[in-house]
Amino acid sequence: MADYPLAISWEACGALTGQLYCASGTSDALNDTAKGYAYNPTIDTWSPIIDLPMTMWASGYTAANGMLLVSGGVSRPG
Repeated sequence: MADYPLAISWEACGALTGQLYCASGTSDALNDTAKGYAYNPTIDTWSPIIDLPMTMWASGYTAANGMLLVSGGVSRPG
């Protein structure tokens, strides 16, 4: 599997229509991010998706009704 485009943790991920969608997260090197990516296992590639409206990490999340739903989480400065 191709490496995730960012070195982060605490991202929100869910499977939709045969692809894995991930968004947000944090790292010591990059701080918090609103970036998101979709993984296509057929071509083993991550592609950018639309950014979240704000940076966050440790969110509640689920994949349902064709969407990655992200709720709450931690956003600096608090």
